Amino acid sequence: TVMDCLEDIELCKIVDAQVKEKVMVLLIRNRIPYAERWDEVPLLKRAKYHGAKEICVILTHPAHREEAVKVIHTLDKDMQNQIIME
Repeated sequence: TVMDCLEDIELCKIVDAQVKEKVMVLLIRNRIPYAERWDEVPLLKRAKYHGAKEICVILTHPAHREEAVKVIHTLDKDMQNQIIME
């Protein structure tokens, strides 16, 4: 995992590990830089994240955000439903 850069912005949040892997492969294939951070989900917000105790936050540089969003939108709808875009 790359260290968070001060300029990095949150791209999306993902609960499902398989979906996270798919997103990372797509970002790597498209040479889009990213970092990941795991956040604990407070008890009251877990319903929003399908009951998950923690969530993976994908970060990227603002210059790559638009390209990264396009790449994520190439995933099938079921996977996109597992991704919370920021």
